[in-house]
Amino acid sequence: MLTSILSQERFTYAAKMILYVFVALVPVFFLPRPFGIDFGREMTFGMLIMLAFVLWMLSILSAGEIRWRHSPIVYGAGLLAIMYAASALLSPAPWVSVFFGDVAPERLSSVVAGLLLMLIVANVLYRREEGGTLLFVLIFSAALSAALTAFQLLAGVSLLYAIGVADNATVNVVGTLNGLALVYAVLFAVTAGVVFSSAAAGWRAWIRWALRAATFLFLLDLVLINFRTSWIAVLGASVVLFGLFLVDGMAERPAGMPHFQVRHWAMACFAILAIVMIMFQGRPIPGVAVPAEVAPSLNATLAITSELFKQGPMKVFFGSGPGTFGLLWVQYKDPAINQTIFWGTRFNQGQSWASTLLPTAGVLGAGAFVLLMLSLLITFLRMLFGATREVPDQVAEADDESADQPRLADNSMLARALFGGFVALLIGAFLYPVTLTFLLLFFLVAGAMIAVSAPAVRTDRVQTSEIVSEYSPASPEHDGENAENPEGFWSVKNRTIRFDAPWSIFVSSLVAIFLVAFGAAVLWGGVNHIRAVLAVERGVVAANAGDLDGAIAHLTRAYEIEPQDTRSMSILVQVRTEKVRQVLQRAVGGENVQQEFQTVVSDAVRDAQRLTDMYPQEPNLWRVRAALYELVIPYIQGSERFATEAYQKAVEREPANPEIYVQWGRAGLAFADRIAAAANQAQGKDKEDILKAYTENLNQIVQIFQRAIQVKQDFAPAHFLLAQTALRLGNLDAAIQSVENAKAAAPFDTGVAFQLGLLYYQKNDLGRARAEFERAVSTNENYSNARYFLGLIYDRQSEKQKAMDQFMRIEKLNPDNAEVKRILVNLAAGKPALDGIVPPASPPEKRKDAPVGEQSQ
Repeated sequence: MLTSILSQERFTYAAKMILYVFVALVPVFFLPRPFGIDFGREMTFGMLIMLAFVLWMLSILSAGEIRWRHSPIVYGAGLLAIMYAASALLSPAPWVSVFFGDVAPERLSSVVAGLLLMLIVANVLYRREEGGTLLFVLIFSAALSAALTAFQLLAGVSLLYAIGVADNATVNVVGTLNGLALVYAVLFAVTAGVVFSSAAAGWRAWIRWALRAATFLFLLDLVLINFRTSWIAVLGASVVLFGLFLVDGMAERPAGMPHFQVRHWAMACFAILAIVMIMFQGRPIPGVAVPAEVAPSLNATLAITSELFKQGPMKVFFGSGPGTFGLLWVQYKDPAINQTIFWGTRFNQGQSWASTLLPTAGVLGAGAFVLLMLSLLITFLRMLFGATREVPDQVAEADDESADQPRLADNSMLARALFGGFVALLIGAFLYPVTLTFLLLFFLVAGAMIAVSAPAVRTDRVQTSEIVSEYSPASPEHDGENAENPEGFWSVKNRTIRFDAPWSIFVSSLVAIFLVAFGAAVLWGGVNHIRAVLAVERGVVAANAGDLDGAIAHLTRAYEIEPQDTRSMSILVQVRTEKVRQVLQRAVGGENVQQEFQTVVSDAVRDAQRLTDMYPQEPNLWRVRAALYELVIPYIQGSERFATEAYQKAVEREPANPEIYVQWGRAGLAFADRIAAAANQAQGKDKEDILKAYTENLNQIVQIFQRAIQVKQDFAPAHFLLAQTALRLGNLDAAIQSVENAKAAAPFDTGVAFQLGLLYYQKNDLGRARAEFERAVSTNENYSNARYFLGLIYDRQSEKQKAMDQFMRIEKLNPDNAEVKRILVNLAAGKPALDGIVPPASPPEKRKDAPVGEQSQ
C-alpha cells in the first residue's frame, strides 16, 4: 500500500511540474523556424497537456483509486466535448474539423486539449498552495512577455523579427496585437485581484513590488495597443472585483474603518480608465505602430449562420463542423463585400469565439458552450459569496512562521483574482475570435478556479460495494482545515472512488491502461505530425530553389505520413503542375520528352484527383486541380472538359469570387487558341465547322467574364480578358459601342472606365483611352492596371514625368513586380517604358493576364 501511495505521489508530482512548466511557457514560448511560432506552440502545448494526462492516469493506475473534483462544471465540459465531437464527425471533412483546420483553436483537437487541461489542473493541484504557485508562475512569466511587448512597441524593434523567427516587426507569440491585448487584459485582472487583496499586506515587500510592476506592465501594453475589446474586458473585471472587494470589506470592516479602502478606489480608477480608453479613438502615444485588424461583423457572421441553417435541421443542430467557418464565408458571403477592399479576404473566423461556434458547431454545440459558461459562472459566484474570509483565524495561527510569505493557501484571495480574470475571458469569448493562447488561458483559469473552490478536507469515499458520504478529519494533505460547507448541487466536491473488489480493480485497470495507451498514441501522432510538417517545409524550400524532383520526394513523404492532410497534398499537386510546365518548356527547346511528359502528367492528375476526394467542399482544391488541366489544354485532347468541370465545382462552392471566373475564362481562351490553330490547318467545310465552334466557344467565354464582372464590377483582369476575347471575335468596334452604352448607364463605374479605356488603347485611340483611364484612377486611386496603361500613354505622348509618377505609385502598391521596376529604370534613363520588355514579351494589351496583380487594389 505504501509503495502504491509513493508511486501515485511520484506520478502526480511529475504532472504538477509539467503544469508549472506549461504555465511558464504559455506567455513567452516559441520555436524557431522551420516550425514557426503558431505550429511550434500548438504542438508543444498539446504534447505537454497529453503528457500530464498520461502521468495523471498512471497515478490513478498505481493507486487503485480515482480522486477528482466534482461539480456541474463536469457535466458542462462533457456535454461540450460530446457536441463538438458529434459536429466534427458529421462534418463534410472530419479530418479537417478534428486536426487540419486552418485555425488551430477552432479544431476539435484543440478544444479537447483545453478541456483536458482544465480537468488536469482541477484534479492534480490538490493543495491550495499549489494553485497559488501556478497563479504566480503565470503572472511573472506573462510580466516578462509584457515587458518585451512594451519594448517592441516603444522602440519599434521586435526580438522575434531580429532573430529571423517572424516576418515583420509586429508579430508576437499570440498572433495579433489585439489578441495579445485581450490576453493582457485577462492577466491584468488576475494580477490586480492579487495585488489589491487584503492578504497582500502581509507579504514581503519585494513580492508586492513585483506584482505591482507586473500590473503596471500589463496596463502599459493595454494603453499602447488600445484595443477597445480589451478595455471592455478590463471594465467588466474591474467592476466585478470592486463588487467582490466591497462585499468582503463590509463583512470584515472593523468599527470606525472607512467604507472605501485603497483596493476599492483602485478598482474604481481602473474602471474609469477603461471607460475613457473605450471612448478614445486614437493612439495615446504617437509613433506606436499597431497594424489594423479586420474581422467579420456580428451581422455578417449571423447572416452566414442564417444561410447555413437553410440547408436543413442537421446543419441547424450540428453546424458545418469545427474549423470550417472559412468555407462558409466563401460560400455564403454577401456579394456587396466584393465592392470593398476585403473582396478577396477569406475570414476563417466570425466576429467572436461564441458567434463562430453557432454556424460551425450548430445550436447544440453553441448551447453546450453557453451551458459550460453558465455552470462556471454560477459555481464560482456561489463559492465566492459563501467562502470564508481571506485570512481565517486557524490559518493565521498555523502560519505564524510564514507571515511575510504570500498566503498561497488562501482560497478566497485566489478565487477572487481568478474570477476577475474569468470575467475578462468571458467578455473576450463573446467579443473577439479565439486564439490558441486565449483558449488555453480560458481553460487554465477555469481549472484553477475549480481547484481553489473545492473544500479543504471534504471527501466522499465511494466504494465499489456501497456509497458512504462523510467529512474527513483534518489532515496535512488538506491544509489542516475542517470543512463545514454544506454539500449542494452547485458545490465543488472532492470525491474518491476506491476499487476494492477484484472485478472493479480489473475493469478500472483496463480503462486506465487504455487511456494511458491512448495518450501515448496521441503523443506519437504528434511526433508524426512534426515529421510531416518538416517534410513539407523541406519540400517548399526545394521547390523555391528549383529542385522540383526533390520537392516532390519530400512532399510525397509528408503525404505518406499524414494522408489526410490536404495542405501537403495541395502543395504536392502544385509542384507537380510546375514540373509539367518545366517539361513543356524543355519540349519547346527541342528535347524529346514525350514519355516523361506522359509520366509527369499521369502522376499529377492522380494526385489532383486524390486532393479533391479528400475535401471536395473546398473550392481552392478544385482550382488547383483545374490549373493542372488548364496547363495541358493545348496538348491533351479532352483536358478542356476536365478543366471546365473543375472550375464549375469551384464556382459552386465559392460563387462570389471573380478570380475563379477569370481563371475559367482563361482556360477557355487556351482552348480557343487550340481551335484556331486547328482551323488554320483545315480547309473547306471542315474549316467552316471549326471556325463556327471557335466563335461559339468565344461567346461562352464572354459570358464567363461577364459573370466575373457581375460579382465585382471593377475587377480589372475580367475586363482585360473580355477585351482580349472581343479582339479574337474580330468585332472591336461593336465591343467599344457596347461598353460606351454601359458607360452611359453607369458613368461612375470604374470597371467600365477601365474596359473602355483598354478597348480605345487597343484601337490606338490614345486620347480617348487616356481620358477613360484618368477617370478610372480618379474614382479608385489604387487601380493599378488603369495606372499602368495610363503611364504607357503618358510615355507615348512624351510626358515622361507623369509616366514616372504613375509607375512609382504602382510600385508602392506592387513592390514585387519586376516589370514595373524595369519600366521605372527605362523612364529614368529617357528610354521608352517598354524598352527591352516588348519584345520579347507580348504587348500588354495582347497578353492573357493583366499586367499588375489585382490583389494590389
